[in-house]
Amino acid sequence: MLYMIFFLLSKTLYYLLMPITWLLGLILWTYFTKKEALRKRLLGLVLSLTLAFTNPFLINELLLLWEVQPVPLASVGYYEVGVVLTGVTQTNKEPKDRTYFNKGADRLTHTVMLYRLGKIKKILISGATDFDRLGQIKSLESDMRRTFLDCGIPDSVIILESKAKNTYENAVFTAELLKNNGIEKQPVLLITSGFHMRRAMACFEKQQLNFEVFATDFYSNERVFEFKAFMPAEEAFWKLSVVCREITGYVVYWLMNDC
Repeated sequence: MLYMIFFLLSKTLYYLLMPITWLLGLILWTYFTKKEALRKRLLGLVLSLTLAFTNPFLINELLLLWEVQPVPLASVGYYEVGVVLTGVTQTNKEPKDRTYFNKGADRLTHTVMLYRLGKIKKILISGATDFDRLGQIKSLESDMRRTFLDCGIPDSVIILESKAKNTYENAVFTAELLKNNGIEKQPVLLITSGFHMRRAMACFEKQQLNFEVFATDFYSNERVFEFKAFMPAEEAFWKLSVVCREITGYVVYWLMNDC
């Protein structure tokens, strides 16, 4: 019941806070209003928001503020466990003889790099569950595990957490696994996407875990002042939707006291 409330609340806020919702709402208001002066102001607002929402420079500045930025490898310490969060693989793609990644494959490739550099000794895959096209529950950590093995990571250093359905449960069940393995007191390295890191940090802090962070998979770029950075782009609107969705998730978790 609590999970259903959480799901409905997050979905409602998600659709209310999406930029496309704001634009469609204003367009409908413009269409139905009978006041000509108001219509002109609304049209101006729609145009202004469209230009702002598709401005690569502005959206990149927002992402630079929200994302947890990368750190030099030389400054990364040494950890018993690297905790990598899933949610970056596709489940509705066939044939099932390989792993299909979305944009966030950096979560895996950078974890492999950290292991090869000796920065982490073990890899804990905390897996959110998903549904395939037949409606069957699929644990995403199995896809990550298979790819780690394909990359030459020994199965003996991989720890699986397969119960989590969201970021809050990632933290809860990770805390349980670390305790069961007798390493809850040692600092671990939390590995997830830069845009997702703030929510993950808040959840892990809620569980009083001893951790440091290694952000991967960035939507932001280094700040540049060039002509094309200010020209409207569809990609900017998409990136804005990504960060709005993540901020919505953070707000919902805060309202539910999950972080």
